[in-house]
Amino acid sequence: MLIGGGTASPVSQQHVAELADRLADARLVTITAGHLVHETAPEAYLDAVTRFLAA
Repeated sequence: MLIGGGTASPVSQQHVAELADRLADARLVTITAGHLVHETAPEAYLDAVTRFLAA
């Protein structure tokens, strides 16, 4: 699973999407929270990780 921070992130979301396309069975989740998703949106981050691990 890759978590992108959306347009507020300094990391190119196009590059994140390209990486996800290159990884087998990758899942891309975007949480509009900038670069430090786990600090900026901890509830959304935890929800995404929990759902991924439960799948």
